Amino acid sequence: MDDLQWIMDIKSYPTLQQLFDKGEIEEGDVLVLRGEIESGTNEEITWVNDFTITVDTKGETLDTSSFDLDPNEIEAGKAMNLSDYINVTFLNSDGNLEVIRKNNKSTQLTESEDLQWIKDINPIPELKVGSCFVDVMDPAQRKWVITHFKMTPAGTRLVVVKNNDKIFVDDLSPFNSEDIKYMHEEYFEQDLFNGRYKPCQR
Repeated sequence: MDDLQWIMDIKSYPTLQQLFDKGEIEEGDVLVLRGEIESGTNEEITWVNDFTITVDTKGETLDTSSFDLDPNEIEAGKAMNLSDYINVTFLNSDGNLEVIRKNNKSTQLTESEDLQWIKDINPIPELKVGSCFVDVMDPAQRKWVITHFKMTPAGTRLVVVKNNDKIFVDDLSPFNSEDIKYMHEEYFEQDLFNGRYKPCQR
């Protein structure tokens, strides 16, 4: 699975402003954010890794909404140059922060549920046998068709795809590894979400 490691490292998340504009943020939501934060005092821009913040009040716009930042989030607090971690207000530029996770205070999400809310906002095509996808990062723009699904002994779901121009062979037959791919289903869905694969034009 080493050849899929780069997929694991690439994720695309909606921004804070995008979710606010879509009405996907409500009072009481707990958000995990990351990205560049602008200081309200000196306009300095600082990259901050994942930090947690709670929506306190939702205003008409993002910059009129207030948030509560946990005092333990020292890195984020310093980046915003805060003296008070309660009723934090984001600047317009902070709307570009990526939302890594979103859940209500009373809800604990599993990893699969955590991905689901992103899929609900940016739907991806249904994965089913016979679905055809183009690898847009491939100079040859090769097409791949889902032939079946497999489950590893550890319970990992795999999507088996074949080059659309090749004749399908079963698992016991010799095949060219470039013509058949075994892809981790969750990572394949992330690639669809990120736009690497797009449905074939019929």
